[in-house]
Amino acid sequence: MPLKDPLHDDQVAVLRWIADGCPPGVWEGHGYKLNARALESRRLVKVSRPKGGWTAQLLPAGQHYLDHDDYPPGHWGDRPERGRNIAQAKGLTATGEPATKPPRKRSTSPPRRTTPDGLTPTRQLLQDVVVAGGVLERDTRDDKTNYGSLVGTINRRKMAPDGQHLAMYSGATYRQTVFRLVAVTDWQSASPKELLESSRISRWHPVVASLRTQGWLDFVTNDQRRRAYVLLHCLAQEAEARGYQIDEVTKLPGTDYYTRRQQPWGLFVLSSGDFRCPVDIKQLNDRVPHVPTDRELAEAKQWSWKRIPPYDHVVSDRLALVTLNSPGYPSEKSWPDTASVPLDEKLGDVLAAFECWAVADEDQRERRRVEEDKQARQREREDEAASAAYVEDAFGKALTAHMEQWELANRLRHFVAALRRRSIDLPEGDARDAALEWVKWCERFVEETVDPLQKPIRRPEVDPPAASDVAEFRRRLGFSKTWW
Repeated sequence: MPLKDPLHDDQVAVLRWIADGCPPGVWEGHGYKLNARALESRRLVKVSRPKGGWTAQLLPAGQHYLDHDDYPPGHWGDRPERGRNIAQAKGLTATGEPATKPPRKRSTSPPRRTTPDGLTPTRQLLQDVVVAGGVLERDTRDDKTNYGSLVGTINRRKMAPDGQHLAMYSGATYRQTVFRLVAVTDWQSASPKELLESSRISRWHPVVASLRTQGWLDFVTNDQRRRAYVLLHCLAQEAEARGYQIDEVTKLPGTDYYTRRQQPWGLFVLSSGDFRCPVDIKQLNDRVPHVPTDRELAEAKQWSWKRIPPYDHVVSDRLALVTLNSPGYPSEKSWPDTASVPLDEKLGDVLAAFECWAVADEDQRERRRVEEDKQARQREREDEAASAAYVEDAFGKALTAHMEQWELANRLRHFVAALRRRSIDLPEGDARDAALEWVKWCERFVEETVDPLQKPIRRPEVDPPAASDVAEFRRRLGFSKTWW
């Protein structure tokens, strides 16, 4: 939906929740954060992340919307440039009248590919994400669709509703892909264009000021060094205005080979919660045709293996920001100056990409936490089953031992009865008295010690199982192997 459209019920509910001071225990999951970011893009609330947390504050425009169910007068009046661009994209003049267009030439390109619903693949993917509530999980095991190209087209053409971006990242498994709508706020600090045109900056961002003091951009030529510092200043200042943390990268002293290899990556680090994104800047080279020298021509004529390089690389006036995203497998992303779009106009895209990476990292951490909790609960149930099997096995062994003692008692009774008969047959005297005394002890021993039926009948006491006992019965029950 366009930004000027009325809020839907879920967004109004989140707006009232923020007006009440964001009481805990109201929402489940992270869907409310998506609505809060959409409200921030409409300048109704301000979302911040102090020290990795998450808070939202109601702005006067948001209170006006709650009171009057509409935006304040003139709320969209400070966006003439954006409105003019949208009107031009729709083929309208600034007054809203249809613009005259030259007749279009007949195209000989093949017809546009559409889905069974009549939508293009990009619009179909976007519709699927919106219908899924802003988060879509899809198994791409046998799917040959180039989703990276579709997501890039959606973000480049700003097709997502409410000025959002579409983030794509890996899910719980390698074949599972997650698509998520991420809100992108407007530029909140001084624009890079104004700062680049100004003669001086009264107060540099502390991290950039430290970089200037230490001279970490001495590799950039003098004519582009100030611009590089201004771009880093604008990026750090805007990221801090959006609630992100800026940390300077501590460089190691020394310029030898091993010190350079151990240097941490980047000039400073953008942080959102547990997600960290190093940022660096570099000056690009241009490739120009090589003009061979007389010596090179002579050497190439003398030796057939001698090759003259076709190009030379010379330092240009183009800069490039380089970021390192870390959800899943880290990869470098370059944001260079181009002939059509300068780097100062891409800083918003850098922060939009960072927001997508931060959301992806947060989602992946939450998925890992849920999966670890699930595995822990499963492991606990398996351990309980293994402990119960251990107790049952101990009861069975005790029962078997009692049965063997009972059988032994019966055999001993027969034997002691034979001893008594033999002792009675002996002639009276010391030998007969000693034999009868022994028989009497044997009978008492069998009744009091050996026969289990002469003892209280109760369930035997079993000691708690040791770790090795639990591991043994986990193996017997067919559970996963565990290393202790």
